[in-house]
Parts: sequence; C-alpha cells; structure tokens
Amino acid sequence: MTTATAQTLMAEVLACRSKAEPKVQSGIEQLCEALGYDVEREYSIAGTGRADLYLPTRRTIIETKGRGQAGPEKPGSRSDETQEQQCARYVQAENANEQASGGLDHDEAARLPWQAMLTDGRQWWVWQWQVNYDGSLTQPRLTDEKAFTPGQDAEALDWLQSKTGQTTGKPWVPSNPITLFENY
Repeated sequence: MTTATAQTLMAEVLACRSKAEPKVQSGIEQLCEALGYDVEREYSIAGTGRADLYLPTRRTIIETKGRGQAGPEKPGSRSDETQEQQCARYVQAENANEQASGGLDHDEAARLPWQAMLTDGRQWWVWQWQVNYDGSLTQPRLTDEKAFTPGQDAEALDWLQSKTGQTTGKPWVPSNPITLFENY
C-alpha cells in the first residue's frame, strides 16, 4: 500500500454524500484493506448480530452509518438501544467469545483495549474498554470524537492510523479460510 492510495481512498470516503450505509461501509473497508489491516465485513458475533466491520488483530469494531445518520444517542439496530449501546453490545459479545476460547493471556489483554468506532465517514466517535483481571470489561470510555471535511484526507488518514495502529495476537484466520489456499 502506498500512502497516496490510502489518502485517495480517504478522500473518497470524505467526499461520499450517500446516506446509504453500504456505500460508507464499503469505502471504509477498502481504506482499511489498503492500510494492510485484516478486515471482516458483516462479522457475525454469536447471539448479538453482525458488526459492519471488524479489525480482529486490532480489537476494533467499526459501525458505519449513512452520511449524517451516525450519532451516539441516535437509535441503534435494535429499537431499545442507541448506536453507542449497539457498539458496546458487539464489543462485550466479542470479548466474551475471546474469554471463552482462551484468547489472549491476561497481561496482553489488559495491555490491548477493545475499541469501537461509530462513523458516517466524516464524523467519528471512538470508545475503549479495558479488560479487567476476571475477563470482564470496564465501562466504555469515549476516547475521541472527530469530524473531518472533504480536503482533510491527509489529516483524517493520520488520525485513523493513530487510532487503529496497534496489532494484537496471531494473524487472523478469515471466516472463510478456503481463500487462504486458493493459489495452491
């Protein structure tokens, strides 16, 4: 990936005017892939639904909305929750899955927080959760809220990389591992 490619994709995300969530989701997915991130689209989290984008080796869930439709207090995918609560539901469920599978050891889990991002491509909210010694999560902490406008692609790209830059654990096995062996 070149910086120019990622910056071009960020410029496209910022310029997108679509209120259609899949358009925003696709742009952010392409950007994350250009940055070399492992990305799972429509990631199914047992018993809780599908996260729009999941960066498993970065412990980050990204919930996308159409332009102007994102906001922590706006209605989530369920009638009884906000978008912030929707993000929290996904993180809590994925943390429980990690705990059940033996996941990371305590020291590594404590060092690497979970995070959720809510965005319409221009407006971003980021929450983090630390893992307690018993494997439960702390209360979410809003760590950043940022708005970008078209033309701020370099700044927005730097910001996104600063929020998603640290990897965790082993390389991710995709939900369809057959793709790993297609060339053999």
